[in-house]
Amino acid sequence: MKIYVDKQSFEISSRNVITGIVSLKIDKDIFFPERDWNDSVIIILIFWIEDIIEIRVKKLRTMKFYFFDGPFAFEFIEKQKLSYLQLFDNGKTVSRRHVNFNNFVNGFQRNLLKCCEEVIEEMDKRGWVTPETVKLKLLFKELSSYANPLLRVSNLWRASCQLSADASWKLAPCQPRDTLR
Repeated sequence: MKIYVDKQSFEISSRNVITGIVSLKIDKDIFFPERDWNDSVIIILIFWIEDIIEIRVKKLRTMKFYFFDGPFAFEFIEKQKLSYLQLFDNGKTVSRRHVNFNNFVNGFQRNLLKCCEEVIEEMDKRGWVTPETVKLKLLFKELSSYANPLLRVSNLWRASCQLSADASWKLAPCQPRDTLR
């Protein structure tokens, strides 16, 4: 499974919301929710990074990942030595595949990092700076630290970047995750 984004489809609204095509490529020609699913790309990537970090920090064995628009989600689950990926549409299971939990989560994390790196490069190329793009960059660095433990940032002192009105950077304490959704 890989995250599929079409960088050419990215658009920014008058309210600085960045949308574009984002989906999961499950197999050669199988996408979820669909190949050309248009959604809030940056917000989705932020949610998914936060979810992977939560799996790592809390050593969770199950986590549900949501798309922003629509009733779609996917879940990694490990129960009693069985692990699988489950896809949901409107709360109903539409697909279930057996996977190795650790290999799958590690592979998803690597793919998420690669995808975020490409999206960040595209945002920089276009000069799009929003509170969400700033947060994505910070979370990208934090998730990268889980791939390289020497760079790990303490989760107790995690900070989120905010862009002030004069376009200068300043650090602010991170909001509890549930208040950001």
